[in-house]
Amino acid sequence: MLFLALGTLHEEREDAELNSPASLESWTVLTTPGPTPSSLLVSLRQGLCDLLPSWGPCASISSHWQGTCSSLSLFKQIRGCPTPMYFFISVLSFLELWYVSTTVPTLLRTLLHGHSPIPSTACFVQLYVFHSLGMTECYLLGVMALDRYLAICRPLHYHALMSRQVQLWLAGATWVAGFSAALVPASLTATLSYCLKEVAHYFCDLAPLMRLACLDTSWHAQVHGAVIGVATGCNFVLILGLYGGILKAVLKLPSAASRAKAFSTCSSHMTVVALFYASAFTVYVGSPQNRPEGTDKLIALVYALLTPFLNPIIYSLRNKEVKEAVKRVRIMDHVNHNWTYTFILAGFTPTGTLQHLAIFGTLCIYLLTLAGNLFIIVLVQADSGLSTPMYFFISVLSFLELWYVSTTVPTLLHTLLHGHSPIPSTACFVQLYVFHSLGMTECYLLGVMALDRYLAICRPLHYHALMNRQVQLRLVVGAWVAGFSAALVPAGLTATLPYCLKEVAHYFCDLAPVMQLACVDTSWHARVYITVIGMINTCNLVLILGLYGGIVKTVLKLPSAASRAKAFSTCSSHITVVTLFFGSAFIVYVGPPEIRAEGRGKLIALVYTFLTPFLNPIIYTLRNKEVKEAVKRLPMDQHNFSSLSEFVLLGFPNVGHIRGWLFVLLLLAYLFTIGGNMLIFLVIRLDAALHKPMYHFVSVLSFLELWYTATTIPKMLANLLSEKKTISFAGCLLQTYFFHSLGASECYLLTAMAYDRYLAICRPLHYPSIMTTALCVKMAAGCWTCGFLCPISEVILVSQLPFCNYNEIPHIFCDFPPLLSLACKDTSTNVLVDFGVNAFIILITFLFIMTSYGRIIGAVLKIKTAAGRRKAFSTCASHLIVVLIFFGSIIFMYVRLKKSYSLTLDRTLAVVYSVLTPLANPIIYSLRNKELIQAIKRTIFKKGEKASPTHH
Repeated sequence: MLFLALGTLHEEREDAELNSPASLESWTVLTTPGPTPSSLLVSLRQGLCDLLPSWGPCASISSHWQGTCSSLSLFKQIRGCPTPMYFFISVLSFLELWYVSTTVPTLLRTLLHGHSPIPSTACFVQLYVFHSLGMTECYLLGVMALDRYLAICRPLHYHALMSRQVQLWLAGATWVAGFSAALVPASLTATLSYCLKEVAHYFCDLAPLMRLACLDTSWHAQVHGAVIGVATGCNFVLILGLYGGILKAVLKLPSAASRAKAFSTCSSHMTVVALFYASAFTVYVGSPQNRPEGTDKLIALVYALLTPFLNPIIYSLRNKEVKEAVKRVRIMDHVNHNWTYTFILAGFTPTGTLQHLAIFGTLCIYLLTLAGNLFIIVLVQADSGLSTPMYFFISVLSFLELWYVSTTVPTLLHTLLHGHSPIPSTACFVQLYVFHSLGMTECYLLGVMALDRYLAICRPLHYHALMNRQVQLRLVVGAWVAGFSAALVPAGLTATLPYCLKEVAHYFCDLAPVMQLACVDTSWHARVYITVIGMINTCNLVLILGLYGGIVKTVLKLPSAASRAKAFSTCSSHITVVTLFFGSAFIVYVGPPEIRAEGRGKLIALVYTFLTPFLNPIIYTLRNKEVKEAVKRLPMDQHNFSSLSEFVLLGFPNVGHIRGWLFVLLLLAYLFTIGGNMLIFLVIRLDAALHKPMYHFVSVLSFLELWYTATTIPKMLANLLSEKKTISFAGCLLQTYFFHSLGASECYLLTAMAYDRYLAICRPLHYPSIMTTALCVKMAAGCWTCGFLCPISEVILVSQLPFCNYNEIPHIFCDFPPLLSLACKDTSTNVLVDFGVNAFIILITFLFIMTSYGRIIGAVLKIKTAAGRRKAFSTCASHLIVVLIFFGSIIFMYVRLKKSYSLTLDRTLAVVYSVLTPLANPIIYSLRNKELIQAIKRTIFKKGEKASPTHH
């Protein structure tokens, strides 16, 4: 985000630059403005974020990431692999993650679209980062050869020579040397002027780029060859010399077994060195005239894609210690143990009158925070006078604050009410991740808002061109993606720790209190956390301070005091929020531990988790004249309110004479759905033999389906009979809200059911103690609560859209996509929010369900008897069928950015997930379940037999 912010400033160029020959802009494959050396760093920073939009296809290289991350995780967790050799292998794996991600996204784009445009700044950044990481790998392979030399030739002095401090120094030096050496070729290439634009490669590399220059580049080619040749050649000679010493020492060993063992520790490294150096030398040091056209691209695949892919395979398949460690560590069992653990939150414990005051005050402030931030979102959307970038970012910040404060305040209220509050480890780790994701997103967003103020005050003539709607959306999406990505590191490391204690000395799950419960030394984890959080906070704060330094310098040049006061007034609210947020966050996460005495950390945390979100709407309204004027204008401003009082649902057009048959079929389906789900719900509640967690969730699902179908089908039936197919504006919004609320609740409920099946099959001994009645009730309530909260933002945004004369909805019920198609203004924000909310709910829950069933299948396949495997699978078959039908249709319908692919297809899919899935549920759960069939017979025919409850 720092690169994105600084890179945006580079877009503004002087007129002289725009008119120069070196400013040739071409977007076919490469845009090359020919930056001056003074603007190179800014160009490089911008380019890194220009690359980000092309990173979407990176899921295609998940196998490489998975293998490399497994290596990293393994070497960090295993106590059997604490040697320097494995430390350097883990550093190499970490390097490969970024090395392969520098080129493969553009490779995928060229494969997908043929010729792929890339801005020149992004191209130069890709060139620099690729060569930096490549040279770092050269140095690192040399260090690994040195490590093998000392281990074999100096075994007695090995641990003294290769101490932990030396390892860190060597690893750090390789990165510094690699990124420093790459500055020379990257800088020389970036300062060239370019006349052509088509790069004959799938990523930006030295030789293909230099061919596009307007002048002779033979001198540049010589410099590039010298720098790369010296860096790679010296390292290669060093490696050969060290392996010569190793070979000489090994041949002196008396036994063949000892010689074989010594060589085995080097074979993996030698294989990687041979692959990497052979391909790199061919491309960068060999003679290009002797190679046929296109050969460079094929050879580049070896060192840019194949070598990083093979590294985890080579180091695992060819290394006995690693294979034994994989068996020994049993990482998944370790993680599963953590995720079925229960922590206890020991927050504030006031008593008597103080307790009641604390609960009442916290609840009031929480509700005011929600109301205030919602009010800002609605006001910005409703008032055309607040349609500037500044207020757009403020509304995004308010939307973030709604979720940020809701992540911690419920557990705060629970601890105030009950004292010590138990929380499952899964909920604890999710709370930790979401809290830090939103916190880091807020850091980036405050930086973006500072950039917006800088451009508005320091570049007023270019402000609207630089900060257009598309740039605003990219900056906001970038802030959210960066925040949720950065939090993966601390949350992932914390979730993999083994825990011996249970009491978290805080009112929510945070890094430091949770780490104190671990069974192992967490000093390394603490350093990683401080580095990640400190770097993000510091970089954003430095960016904000730098931008405000530029603002102050510009404002002080203004001639009149009134203009200076007006300029400063647009920044004062933002400065206040930045001071509150960063001040408290630095004290807690970056400051010395002495400041955070026992109990003081909880009080400081209240500032940035509770007080800042509460004060944000107050600061941005009381200190902002435009907002106050918009509040006064709001009751009289009818511009943004819909002029339509009702919509027309077109339903099933062109049905003609089969309308009656369609009505009968739909009515029978609705009656069967109501009857079937009601029967299942009542049978499970009345029959004691079905008082188990699995059937509890089935009954909740049946109860949900009753309301889910009642939201849409009655209106469909009425429209089939009536010629007047209207629905009021408010009724349409309510139908949309309840339909999506119940749909989201069903997603969460199906996830809870998958988790229940996972525990029953994979943790049968702990299942009754974990899946208690209280937990079942809490999980069901959580599903309904989360489901009804999720569509609020979408409904609010749609309610503020202006709708013109055309009021026909081409759908069978009111839904977001058809409503957006009727709006009179740009709905890109609505489409983006709609896509984001739906993708988050649907894909996260579906991924969790598939992960649970992956574990279930793994556990079931270990059962020795076919009968046992059949019985285990039979308890999951019904649920899995429902999941596939429901998610299959809604993923295709809602997880897409386009408003519609085909009206006929949309209507068909809507029938599947709104009519057929609720209809199929009672059939699936009754026909495929013997216990339920027997319970239905007992209930209907009133056989007096009583079935005693059994446990899984």
